Amino acid sequence: MTRSRLLNHILAFTLIGVLLLGRLEASPLSVFPVSTFTPTAALMLTLTPSVVPTLTPIEDANPTPVVVPTEKSTLPPTWTPMPTHTPSPTPDEPTIPACPGLPAPQLIIGAYGRVRPTGQGNRLRAQPSTSGEQIGTIPSGRLFFVLEGPECADGVTWWRVRFNELEGWTAESVSSSYYAEPVSGGRMELDLSGLDIDSNDTNDTHYGAYQPFQRGHMFWLEPIDDMWVLYITGRGRGTWEVYRDLFNEGDTETDPSLRPPTGLQQPRRGFGRIWRDNDPVRGGLGWATQSEQGFTIRYQYDPTSRTHTIYSPSGTRFNLSDDGTWSS
Repeated sequence: MTRSRLLNHILAFTLIGVLLLGRLEASPLSVFPVSTFTPTAALMLTLTPSVVPTLTPIEDANPTPVVVPTEKSTLPPTWTPMPTHTPSPTPDEPTIPACPGLPAPQLIIGAYGRVRPTGQGNRLRAQPSTSGEQIGTIPSGRLFFVLEGPECADGVTWWRVRFNELEGWTAESVSSSYYAEPVSGGRMELDLSGLDIDSNDTNDTHYGAYQPFQRGHMFWLEPIDDMWVLYITGRGRGTWEVYRDLFNEGDTETDPSLRPPTGLQQPRRGFGRIWRDNDPVRGGLGWATQSEQGFTIRYQYDPTSRTHTIYSPSGTRFNLSDDGTWSS
């Protein structure tokens, strides 16, 4: 091939290249379609604020797999169900077992009891045994305070009690018969230290309060801060108990859920606290018939008959005996 012919070939190829390059520059971009990615609903995961997981760096070499919740889940993915705690039912007060072959005990430590009015007197002994030294007698119908017990000996259910100034053991039951019985609801011993009672007759005045009820009366004596609850069991007579005044300023004065019948009232404050907290008191007294009244109480004490005498605001006289009975 001659030099001139070689040059002609080079020029021809160069011209062809230039023409092709110009055609490419002039072509529209549509000849090179671009794929556009459009996500579908199946590929999308929408997390609401209640199910967005909190990502915490995991240092464990074998981390627990994270479970992604479904759209219906309302729990974060790291939630672990906690065991449900069901409070145990409050156990009933323990039942005192009966002595072999004897009726179930009824007396309560820290409460009043009395010798049954239909029986004879109860012996008070130094030990819980029929061979124990007799240190006194509790007449029928008389009140005593239960200190300890019961003990089983010689076919008798024994309780240690306080009667007047004496402390000893007395029988509650023998065979199938009860010799003593609880007094409804009383839970404390009569404390008269604030009334300055001695061996002489007492005739004083003390500030207090009074409220009449359908079936009884309530007195409060400031010097001893006690409630004296009187139940009517017959015309002008009944039984009585003593309760400590537990009301403190700021305590709930009444229970709105207890609605008295027309013309009657729910007692308030200290009287109301005792009345609401003790079913025997509420059931025994019924509703209040008038409002509580504060006044100066005339108080007398006769050491011979061991009788307390108090007067209501209207002047009604109440004679309260240490055997748990009263008359007017």
